[in-house]
Amino acid sequence: MDCNLTQVDFLDVTFNLHSEKFWPYRKPNNEPLYIHTESNHPPSIIKQLPAMIEARVSATACNEEEFNKVKPDYDAALKSSGFKQSIHFNKNQQQARRSRKRKVTWFNPPFNASVLTNIGKSFLLLLSKHFPPSHRYHRIFNRQTVKLSYSCSPNMQSMISAHNRKLLRTHHDSMKPIVPEQPGCNCRKPDLCPMPGNCLRSAITYKATVTSQSDERHYIGATEQTFKKRYPKHKESLENEHSKEHTSLSTYVWKLRKQMEVPTIKWEVLKQCSPYSCGSRRCDTCLTEKFLILKSDPSKCINKNSELMQKCRHSNKFKLKNAGK
Repeated sequence: MDCNLTQVDFLDVTFNLHSEKFWPYRKPNNEPLYIHTESNHPPSIIKQLPAMIEARVSATACNEEEFNKVKPDYDAALKSSGFKQSIHFNKNQQQARRSRKRKVTWFNPPFNASVLTNIGKSFLLLLSKHFPPSHRYHRIFNRQTVKLSYSCSPNMQSMISAHNRKLLRTHHDSMKPIVPEQPGCNCRKPDLCPMPGNCLRSAITYKATVTSQSDERHYIGATEQTFKKRYPKHKESLENEHSKEHTSLSTYVWKLRKQMEVPTIKWEVLKQCSPYSCGSRRCDTCLTEKFLILKSDPSKCINKNSELMQKCRHSNKFKLKNAGK
């Protein structure tokens, strides 16, 4: 810990108490590097990059004199990335306008320069076509509540790294993926196990087949923990009527019971998934569950369509507010 300092470097700014000035700061041997103009990034990002750099450097410089001292380094970095314009000192920084908060649904398609179709324009045209002002869902799906923003596709380095990791996890002789062995079942009475031989498997997509006197339908669910820990919550909603609204499965079962039918439920594993890893942009467990729901017969599937729009809940354990829980 250093005390009685009159000059200090904080993040990307240097503060001086004697001169009452501040200017941009970079760590030694840290040369600025930006994406190239011909890179596979959305045009809006490439277009706004010089303006964003100009705004940040101007904000960290107290006057134009301090700005001009570091300007050549940033101009050279922009020129090496294919940009022709240079940055200029802008002391009148525009404050962000206060926007009214509203519930917005974002559509984030991956951007690729080789795709000639204007995906964003086509999507917004479909939105206006199928949800006109006279439509009953226009309040939910319109240009103000549904926004579009492109996401960057994985670059070549990430693709090669993912491919190499996949190959390193395989046997050299059979080239079959190495799947870690999971314990099957530890029930004291295996005959009473809800999912015979598989109750200790984790990160799975499972299926519950409900058979009654009149019909046979199925429910598709997913869990990242073991099924043995997930099953008690299903059991509670199936045995207690006040919890019947917890899942689509329990709602359907209690509906059959009110019709004086006695349904039977059979559980089975549909697919083994990969657990969510911190920092990942997608969840294999949730995506597999939604894919299987879409693939199943709507007349036989108990799941509601609203389940397809649910946000992944497996990333919550990595949030800072849940640290230590």
